[in-house]
Amino acid sequence: MLKLKRALIEAGIAQAALARDCGVSPATIAQIVNHDQWPKNALMLEKGILHALQDRGLSVDESIFRVADECCNTHQPDSNGQSPTTENEMLTEPEWLSPAAKRHFKLARDPFHDDVNEVDDIYLGESHAFALAAMRDALRGQRFVAVVGESGAGKSTAKDFFIESMREEQVTVITPYVTDIDDVETRGRIFKSTQIHEAILRTLAPRQSVPRTPEARQHRSLELLLSNRRAGFLNLLLIEEAHALTVPVLKHLKRFWENKDGLQRLLGIVLIGQPELLAKLDIRLQWDAREAIQRIERAQLLPIDATGELEGYLRLKCERALRPFEQLCEPDVPDAIRQVLVGKRKDGRGGFSEISYCYPLAVNNLMTKTMNFCARIGIPKVGGEQIRKVMGA
Repeated sequence: MLKLKRALIEAGIAQAALARDCGVSPATIAQIVNHDQWPKNALMLEKGILHALQDRGLSVDESIFRVADECCNTHQPDSNGQSPTTENEMLTEPEWLSPAAKRHFKLARDPFHDDVNEVDDIYLGESHAFALAAMRDALRGQRFVAVVGESGAGKSTAKDFFIESMREEQVTVITPYVTDIDDVETRGRIFKSTQIHEAILRTLAPRQSVPRTPEARQHRSLELLLSNRRAGFLNLLLIEEAHALTVPVLKHLKRFWENKDGLQRLLGIVLIGQPELLAKLDIRLQWDAREAIQRIERAQLLPIDATGELEGYLRLKCERALRPFEQLCEPDVPDAIRQVLVGKRKDGRGGFSEISYCYPLAVNNLMTKTMNFCARIGIPKVGGEQIRKVMGA
């Protein structure tokens, strides 16, 4: 992260506001702040950014364009004299349940890793159920939906549940390859709309040769979608890692989605990505893509820290490992998890706002780490005290 980005967050200055001050587009500032990608007039723009920030009362110099030292604790103490917990501290190192811990807790399987093998293993919180409903609506109503969630929020699990629920239906899911894509060419391959046509051809006509020209590929892919739709199948374009798509591709996707057979659209679209996708769907930052952004429904996966959700999640995981929650955990465990998986972020008004990181992956890692700790010191159940010790709280 550039020091510039941290300074903007701490001062509560929007990237779009800085762009207006400097007389450049929001996309230009976003590329600088998020990816350290500069236009040709970099030296002039550096001076413009410095003057704009100084005019807003910030004491800054050229060092603001350097990479911030993530390892240093740059946070100020809060009103209680304690340094607020950072995002990095919330994401505990992954740890697997040790053989000794399995014996200690009399478990035949790890409740919190590689734990989803069938539908009954999945816990759906309120936001996860909404995301699943949105994906189903995208399929049946041929709509355009973006499912957004933090790393470990359960995006892949929700997607797998969705696909599993369609096994008996006449559905064709088209999934372009995204393993090496990125929105910056130096970090990966730029995803292009031609790859969508290729994915359609590969899925609907795997034995046919791919037409050589872009126009022929586009014509053939639309023919196949139309034929499949008239045969009674629903077409769904599902793109994972969608936060790595470029804004021009989002505009192209809208044009894919607008193809119809009479009143019926030829396909629905589901994008699945991390919160960076929301910035690309922010019409204030991407005004030139408004024609697409205004048509994309958002479904955001939220932390499972609501009363009842975390308890339900933990109970399901324990029961699927054939051990009731009460035999593995003390009653105060959910409250302790909610307490420690909370970070603080400067809100731009001189104070801090609390942010929950109570996502399934973070909960899984924390519970596994605590169970290993309890096994080492001979404690029969996981309790809130051990949760806090493991997190150093």
